[in-house]
Amino acid sequence: MSRAATDWAWNLELSAAPKLLMLSLADRADEMHCCYPSIQRLVKDTGMDRKTIGKWINQMMEDGLISDTGERKGRTKQIRVLQLNIG
Repeated sequence: MSRAATDWAWNLELSAAPKLLMLSLADRADEMHCCYPSIQRLVKDTGMDRKTIGKWINQMMEDGLISDTGERKGRTKQIRVLQLNIG
């Protein structure tokens, strides 16, 4: 967990659903502010469905809050590694 990422997420001007999702991502971020939780993990953390999580992740990427590093993790190499764009 990155304290800087968590503090950053708390201070973002986001509505409740995307803020909860961002806090879940920040909670799993490493010292380089990267994380790779599965969608299933994010569903469990947030109570949102898969479609809603996908929508918010795409919106956060469009807004420049997170980036897809292009790296993939997990047993099947399908889990995206996301970079939190802490400014």
